[in-house]
Amino acid sequence: MSLDKLRLRELEDKIRAHSDSELLSLLDDKLDNWTPEAVTLATSEVESRGGLEVLRTRIRERHEREEQAQQKRIAEEREKEERERQDQARQNRERQEQALVESHRSSPPEAESSVMKRYSDAYLVARATTSIGVAVKTVGIGLGLLIVIAAVIFGSQATNTIQAFIGGFILGAVAAIPIYVLGVLVSAHGEVLKATLDSAVHSSPFLKKEDMAKVMSL
Repeated sequence: MSLDKLRLRELEDKIRAHSDSELLSLLDDKLDNWTPEAVTLATSEVESRGGLEVLRTRIRERHEREEQAQQKRIAEEREKEERERQDQARQNRERQEQALVESHRSSPPEAESSVMKRYSDAYLVARATTSIGVAVKTVGIGLGLLIVIAAVIFGSQATNTIQAFIGGFILGAVAAIPIYVLGVLVSAHGEVLKATLDSAVHSSPFLKKEDMAKVMSL
């Protein structure tokens, strides 16, 4: 084998070892850095691989896949960082809750007793308010019925029962409705007070679960 053929074979093997992008770069730069034989061999190799358009499409698809893979890696890293941040926040909350539990355990009995007494008195006021509202509603209904009954009795004695009943019903309603509405408002105030106390007791850092249930009468 002659020296030229040997050199040509080595050049051909060298060109075949090039990647698609290197071959395209070789052809784009052929006028400056490559001999005509190298350009001819590179062109032949490109044609054997499908042609310029196929190589360009293949390279573009490869770049797109690499870009997608890079974006996927970036998204996975961000997701990992987010999970780590959430885990750190959860651990911080757990430590805070544990510290809060420890503070509950270490709180003196006098403090728990004072808090329980304060909430118990507040619940007593709330229940008394609700009971007063119920009593006011009962008084309103009873007063209305009493006026109707009195009107019927008076009408029966005057032989005008129907008119007496109608008049007594109207008079009883006028007297009973405001009192009944007042009772509803008082009862509602008591229920709102109990709901507020429930929230305060549930979020109190000085009471244990069993103390909360005891104070709330559960």
